[in-house]
Amino acid sequence: MRWKHYFTGERLSTVSGARDELRLGDIVITATPGTSYDDEQAGSPRAFRLEQNYPNPFNPATVISFTLPEPANIRLAVYDGIGREVALLANGQFGEGRYDIRFDASRLSSGIYFYQIRAVLKNGEEYRQTRNMALVK
Repeated sequence: MRWKHYFTGERLSTVSGARDELRLGDIVITATPGTSYDDEQAGSPRAFRLEQNYPNPFNPATVISFTLPEPANIRLAVYDGIGREVALLANGQFGEGRYDIRFDASRLSSGIYFYQIRAVLKNGEEYRQTRNMALVK
């Protein structure tokens, strides 16, 4: 089964039977619905997760993936080695599921960068995680 993802202005929505990516300029967002054929694995993701980017090291682009067990207001940003924000990859409401966001760093210098996700739930709880990645030109 294939899924089409489209942006309605407030959240990412899916429609069965079509392509599976959303392009916003240099950013490509791919969402994977939480489906499974194993009854024990079926359903929603059970935990927040920010995965290591792939490939890493990279040049000039990489994919950053995260998983949400429930809808949340997300902010995913990239920072340089001294803490300056160099890219904002996601900022807004996302539904539960897995998201893959392509980061094009062709305008940046080689070095170590950090990416951080901040998820705020409807009840005000906050989840935050940071990872690093290496851009090698």
